[in-house]
Amino acid sequence: MIAGEAASALNVSTRHIKRIKKKVQQCGALGVLHGNKGRPPAHALLSEFRLHVIEPVKTRYYDFNFSHLSEILAERNERGSVMILPAICPFPSGSASSRTP
Repeated sequence: MIAGEAASALNVSTRHIKRIKKKVQQCGALGVLHGNKGRPPAHALLSEFRLHVIEPVKTRYYDFNFSHLSEILAERNERGSVMILPAICPFPSGSASSRTP
């Protein structure tokens, strides 16, 4: 099978087929797998950090609104915790943050 036929069969470009072929020649069958397989995502939060922020949010600050929670975490000097609040405490649909102005 030539690169053009493989590309159309897999619905990718011929350039991508050439890259895959080169990787398979270098690494064998494992060359087909994604290079980050088995690694945590680059944007993933450290589990210790998540627990350090999430535990107080769930237990101590469970009834705080987003703004108040941000202020409290900033006072506690939780570096970076205010930035990750939307990721760990998403607003439910229909809340004020999901409305368009």
